[in-house]
Amino acid sequence: MASAPPSHNRRKEVVCPCEMKQQIEQMIEDVENFSKAFPEGIDKHRQFHEAATAAKNAEKEFYDSLKTEVMKKGVAGIFAVIVIILGLALTGLGHELVSNGVIGK
Repeated sequence: MASAPPSHNRRKEVVCPCEMKQQIEQMIEDVENFSKAFPEGIDKHRQFHEAATAAKNAEKEFYDSLKTEVMKKGVAGIFAVIVIILGLALTGLGHELVSNGVIGK
């Protein structure tokens, strides 16, 4: 079951012109109070949010790119370490084979 909207959102039935005047004055006051929330205007407020959203998207794109590059470099680094270890192992094996006279006679 839907709840009733707040009383300030409901239309009130106007009974007499004096009540209508009070309602209009209240609406004017509400608009003035609302406008105080945007001292530079609603367009500037919208532009601020658009700029903040663009900055957030640029930051996300930057970190996504950074993660990708770090992963690429990490994989390349691991591959380089494996190649170095294999090279050292083969060099050691070759040295052993030569030292034991298995090859190089």
